[in-house]
Amino acid sequence: MKIKTAIIVDFMGSGELTDRDEIAEHKRNYTKFLKPHKAEFYRAYSPYPGEHGIRDGTDLVIYDFGGMLPGCSDLLESNARELVRWAAEHPSCLVVVASKFTYQSQIEVEMRERDLVLPNIVLDMCSGGNPVPSWFLEKSK
Repeated sequence: MKIKTAIIVDFMGSGELTDRDEIAEHKRNYTKFLKPHKAEFYRAYSPYPGEHGIRDGTDLVIYDFGGMLPGCSDLLESNARELVRWAAEHPSCLVVVASKFTYQSQIEVEMRERDLVLPNIVLDMCSGGNPVPSWFLEKSK
């Protein structure tokens, strides 16, 4: 089974990496993390549903958008709100947030404000371990 995977990164990239470099890195890492499954990756430009956002049938969202983008707090907040809404409406799907800063300053805040506990939103601590929970890999068989 192919796991339809959206990758959302901000347009500025991160550190020395461009946005395209970040996407390539996520593809390499998640190809390994999802084994033995195969991923069908695509770039989404926002967590909103639609042609440029999260497409119908998406199983996994890798979210690496945000951090400390100057002057973009409204965009970061609206993206967090939409990503949490999407995860709540798709409980059998998985959202992996690639940035601890983004997770703590945006996603956790949004879940707390909505009084939600969503086990299908996880943090990738980039510690070398696999951030994909076993329940997701099992359901994808």
